[in-house]
Amino acid sequence: PNGMDVLELLNAKKYGNAEIKVQADNSKGSAVSSVRIEVEEKPEKPEMAEEKPSFTSNLQALVTENCIVLKSRIRGLPKPTIIWTLDDKKIEPARDVIITHRDDGFISLCVKDVAKYGQGQYKCT
Repeated sequence: PNGMDVLELLNAKKYGNAEIKVQADNSKGSAVSSVRIEVEEKPEKPEMAEEKPSFTSNLQALVTENCIVLKSRIRGLPKPTIIWTLDDKKIEPARDVIITHRDDGFISLCVKDVAKYGQGQYKCT
């Protein structure tokens, strides 16, 4: 419909260095176009040095009448596993508990019903 066709080579290595031609024909004649492709090996990813987890910002708390949000930043390689606890009992994600761990290291725990979970010592390990 837009006058453009696409050729996608999913395994270009299989074709190697080559000239690819396309020919279009109709009742008025034909047209040919070509392109030379050169397949290069993907450079290997350099290995990243492993790094012990460390918090890059202190744990911060925002408390309202019925909600608590705890947030911080962490780094480490491989990406650390985050465990939130309340009085040494693991907190699991639920309808009223949102746990976030983004690739940039931002972590947060949002407890929407503080009365249900009560007061205590919240930890992130």
